[in-house]
Amino acid sequence: DGFCAPPETPRPERTGESCGSDLECQIPAGAIADCIRSTVSDGGPSGFTGGYCTRFSCDPARRGGDTDCSADGGAQCFRIGNNDTACFQMCPQPGSGRSTCRADYTCTAYGLADGGRSVDGTCDPACNAVCAPSCPMGQTCNMSTGYCTP
Repeated sequence: DGFCAPPETPRPERTGESCGSDLECQIPAGAIADCIRSTVSDGGPSGFTGGYCTRFSCDPARRGGDTDCSADGGAQCFRIGNNDTACFQMCPQPGSGRSTCRADYTCTAYGLADGGRSVDGTCDPACNAVCAPSCPMGQTCNMSTGYCTP
C-alpha cells in the first residue's frame, strides 16, 4: 500500500522483564500476563523500575513445575498479601547483588514456611534504583549493594 511500518517489538516472554502494559507481557510464551507498571494509578512510583512482567492469580501449589509462571522453571509463584499470588523471576546467590536479575533489581532470599531463608532468590526492586521504594522503618539503603540494611 506504499506505507512502511516498523516491525512489531517482540513481547517479553519471561517473568521479570520490563514492560509498560499488560499487552506487552506473555508468560509463558504465547500467554497473556500482567505488567506491574513503574507508576501506580496516582502517578507515583510503584518501585518496579521499568515495569515487571508477571502473572497474578498463579498457583503456588505447583511450585517447582509451575507452568503458570515459566516454561523453563525460571520463575515461581508466591503468595503476596492475604489472598493474592504473583510470579517472580528466580535467581541464584541471594544477597550477592544483581546476580542474574536485570539492572535496578537485586537477588533477594525469601522466607520459608519453617522460618528459614531460601538458598535461591527472587529478582526484587533494588533500593538504590531510580524511584525505588523506601526501605522498611529502621533500615537504610546500602547504595553500593541495593539492599536495605538495619
